[in-house]
Amino acid sequence: PLSKEYLRGEKEEEKVYFKPAEFYQEQEIGLKLGASVSSLDTSNRTVELDSGESLSFDKLLLATGSRARKLDIPGNRLDGVHYLRTIGSSRRLAGDIEKGSKVVLVGAGFIGLEVAASCRMKGLEVIILEIEEVPLRHAIGEELGNICADIHRDQGVEFRLGEGITEIQGDGRAERVITSSGAELPC
Repeated sequence: PLSKEYLRGEKEEEKVYFKPAEFYQEQEIGLKLGASVSSLDTSNRTVELDSGESLSFDKLLLATGSRARKLDIPGNRLDGVHYLRTIGSSRRLAGDIEKGSKVVLVGAGFIGLEVAASCRMKGLEVIILEIEEVPLRHAIGEELGNICADIHRDQGVEFRLGEGITEIQGDGRAERVITSSGAELPC
């Protein structure tokens, strides 16, 4: 929902969560948001949190999640550069989408393609830079990756495949992207 309905303003924030907070209390599930595990002791069946708090367990599920890869290029900290990972980041991106007209997305994975579709639904011009020659090839194969790209092209998304990003430029805010081929893309 962060890259689709919530991003487009079609779903309220409280409906984005899998379950309401009360559910976890009713099921006697301890929920520790914003905490990270710093160590795991399987012999003593404990985990230590980054806060120093120690928790014991009978059974443990490791669900490590993932992290967005941050761009290590000039301009990566300009206003208007977004990494979609949380409700807050989706809220900030939605605010910029409302004010913008041109979006350059880096990466044609599932989330990037969902954001592209949402931006097109909001009437924005969308260019996707993808270092691979076929979107989603590693996830779903070349044939399906090409089909996905064609569906997006039919909706007005421009792909620049086999092309990366070298710099983001702007006066305090992202205004253009410089690609690995030297192209300047306004955003």
